[in-house]
Amino acid sequence: MNSQIKYPFAIGKETNKLVSVDEVKNGKKCNCYCYECNEDLIAVNNVTNKRAHHFRHDPKSICNANYETFIHWMAKEVLKGLKSIELPEIRFKTLNDDYVQVFQNFEKRITKLYDDYNVPVDLRHSYKYDFVIQESKILEFDNCLFEEPIRTKMGLIVVDVVLKKGNNYIFLEPFYSNPIDSFKYQKLVDHDNSTLSIDLRPFHFSNNNFFTIDEFKEYLISERSKSWVLIREKKVKGLINKFFQKLEKRLNIDMPIFKEFITIQKAIKSLNVEQEILIKAMSKLNNKEYSKEDELNKIKEDYSLRYK
Repeated sequence: MNSQIKYPFAIGKETNKLVSVDEVKNGKKCNCYCYECNEDLIAVNNVTNKRAHHFRHDPKSICNANYETFIHWMAKEVLKGLKSIELPEIRFKTLNDDYVQVFQNFEKRITKLYDDYNVPVDLRHSYKYDFVIQESKILEFDNCLFEEPIRTKMGLIVVDVVLKKGNNYIFLEPFYSNPIDSFKYQKLVDHDNSTLSIDLRPFHFSNNNFFTIDEFKEYLISERSKSWVLIREKKVKGLINKFFQKLEKRLNIDMPIFKEFITIQKAIKSLNVEQEILIKAMSKLNNKEYSKEDELNKIKEDYSLRYK
């Protein structure tokens, strides 16, 4: 039983579509029902009400819905009305994490490029892993399928959302607290299809339980809601070639920076050497002073003992 949940949206009985609590009449006259249990909902939106406007169940409700299932369902409902989304950028790290074996064959080629362009060792790691291979871009699609069963060699998986454009398609997996587990991930790898996850938590943390459809829609469309789970191997090979083209072009542009960096490194090293020499010289000088003082004290001590 979870009848205390407050929802900003419900399903209108007349249209069978999402409606905001501010679009309907107050109370049971809202003519809306719950997505989970199909029970009638009560709209709390009276202008004199100081509480945030929302839908709620009757106190006697036995609905088992929770906020996680609600926002997951809500994401699918909003995606039904979209025709495009923004894909996140692809960095070298994104590919390298998923295709370590593929990239191991290219490490020597990358190292040779760095050697040819005299890239300082201290810059090589971050320079490579932060490199953007493909910028964020808009993906247009014809239709959207939900809870689609997909057969793989490892068994059946159910994909939350499938976006189709002609013969091409991409998988979407919205989640709140349970991202794709390792078992499902291995099946996706076996199927070899590009897959994105949509993290719903940041939106909830920023907006709590009260937000507009347009605000949620903007979040789902934007690249900041998504991350790459998997990229097709065929696509990866094309991105690798693109990576080397862009890398060599950028290395050529950044050569003056590398030269300046090396010059600064040498200057710092030279200063460090000079400082080290100075410290050693001061240390020797102090030791000599101490030894002379010790010797003088010893003479004084001997003299006093001799003529005591």
